[in-house]
Amino acid sequence: MRRRNRYGYHKYYGGGGPSPVVKVIVIVLAVVVLSLILTIWGLQRYMVYSNDGGKLVLPWTQQTSSGGGAFSQPQAGVVTSEPDVSNVVTSEEPTPQEPTADGSEGRAVQISQDDLLNGGVSALLEDKNADSVILEMKAPNGKLSYASQMDLAGQLGASASASTSEELTQAIQDLKEQGTYLIAYVDCFQDHSMSGKDNLTFSTIYGFHWMDDNDVGWGNPTKDDVQDYLTGVVGELAAMGFDEIMLYNAGYPTQGNLEYIQTGSEYDSTQFAANITDFYIKAAKAAEDGGAKLSVVTDQETVQNGTNALSGQTLESLASLGRVWMTLDANADTTALTKRLTEAGMNDHPLGVLTDTLETGKSYWQAVLDTNE
Repeated sequence: MRRRNRYGYHKYYGGGGPSPVVKVIVIVLAVVVLSLILTIWGLQRYMVYSNDGGKLVLPWTQQTSSGGGAFSQPQAGVVTSEPDVSNVVTSEEPTPQEPTADGSEGRAVQISQDDLLNGGVSALLEDKNADSVILEMKAPNGKLSYASQMDLAGQLGASASASTSEELTQAIQDLKEQGTYLIAYVDCFQDHSMSGKDNLTFSTIYGFHWMDDNDVGWGNPTKDDVQDYLTGVVGELAAMGFDEIMLYNAGYPTQGNLEYIQTGSEYDSTQFAANITDFYIKAAKAAEDGGAKLSVVTDQETVQNGTNALSGQTLESLASLGRVWMTLDANADTTALTKRLTEAGMNDHPLGVLTDTLETGKSYWQAVLDTNE
């Protein structure tokens, strides 16, 4: 009932509350909304952010396989920064070349584990007129081709089976006894098995786990656990009998939405060069202790300019290693690049070229990273 007061407004004195049915509906809706809020809040820890935006990646959907191909990528992605080696071309009349046990000069071809275990290496070397082999021992998905003794490798599910590892080790020793120069290819900080691990990877400004533009996770070079693990991988491979450990993606990421990475003590660009230099020193020592040399893949600009602000690689840190590898532009001056490295303090024949064509009459190292024609 309404009554007019002295100001001309009406007051409403009620006509009964909401019915019981309405109350029940309101309560049910409130419970549903609250449940959704709690669910979303609980799943935030499994969100990752990549070039395509944020998405939910549950732990049981992150299992990856090592795959059978050379330098295989996790899931269905292909890292575009890999050298394009789809079409391998060889000289019609290759110049014979003597193997060099110290790896100071030569020609290498990538082989698969099947090639190694099935005894097909000699034919490949003869076909390519090469004296050295490159074998992938750590893939971008984090999988190792051998059984690591490190606890973190077990926690990441990265190790191969003991039986496979023993067979591989024996085949490597057999090749070494034949005078073949052995290079272990290691995809370094790019490691999808570390994705989603707060103590190993990068966080975004939104609180997610960062991935590159191919939805592949990375280990953070700033973190000691990551550096120690990768140094351990280098040491284990050297102990297996490899002459050289080649590190790819051996720095901070340079592709993808880098601006989304949370800056601070764990991603401080002023410390990139120091962190990568420290890692190279430790990894080179681990390789040397096992009787191997450490080499790193970089780009021409880093050698020419002396530094890369994104990756943390510097000419000074690279020159302390056994060799630098790179892909070359069509008009690249290999003589000038080699001179730049030697002037920085690297030993003779420091430049290794990742190419899809093995050229005769060249003094620099060469390598074909895909033998499939």
